Amino acid sequence: MMWKTESVQKKTEKHAAFDVNAVLFDFDGVIINSAADIADAINAMLVRFKLHPLEEQTVTEFIGDGVRNLVLRAVRMSNKNSFSEISVEKLEEMVSWYQTYYYNHATEKTTVYQYVPEVLETLYMLGKRAAVVSNKPKKITEEILDYFDLEYYFDTVVGPEQLKAMKPDPEGIALAVRQINQCNAGNDYFSKITKPSEVLMIGDSAQDIKAGHSYGAKTCGFLYGLGNTQKMQAENPDIVISNIKELLAHIV
Repeated sequence: MMWKTESVQKKTEKHAAFDVNAVLFDFDGVIINSAADIADAINAMLVRFKLHPLEEQTVTEFIGDGVRNLVLRAVRMSNKNSFSEISVEKLEEMVSWYQTYYYNHATEKTTVYQYVPEVLETLYMLGKRAAVVSNKPKKITEEILDYFDLEYYFDTVVGPEQLKAMKPDPEGIALAVRQINQCNAGNDYFSKITKPSEVLMIGDSAQDIKAGHSYGAKTCGFLYGLGNTQKMQAENPDIVISNIKELLAHIV
């Protein structure tokens, strides 16, 4: 886990439980640990364009704000911030090359975090609907879910290409809620989501918690993910957990 900090949760957070109808997950750093494959793809791209590769931990710190920001930050770090010498067209070429390489190697080292399948199964049995709201492109997110046999648990996957603004904007959460309601129309075992407070947004980064708060959802911060834990906790999530299995104690 990156960005480890020692923090004590407030007593109210330890025992808080939410009666929600939908649980929305960030993807990288919450469902999967994709750091190694992303770093390998970034370094393959850097070498391809005659730049210096970076340490995996350095690349991991750049994850979470979409593919263009990921590539831009990596190039700037590798090129010692002389990015002004590279054209916009060259950046788009790099992004395209990175995406092609990553899509072909996205599951070589990536793993699903411990207990994720069991927790998703339990949420499903409780009648809670689930969705992914990620700044990662929808296509590759769906392919990775399918690879790990997890696609069944999610009513929808929302990616940045469907939105005008990525997280921390709440647009993706709003779209996921609409699609969950549409997907479950006529389902007698599902109560339509009518209030933001019926939604729980789970993530490992400040962007996730900001998006949840902006929408009016309950929020859960994960300490074991890829994001900056200090920045995430500074956004005051409603609960903070160090293991996804702990989530079940906060769902009623």
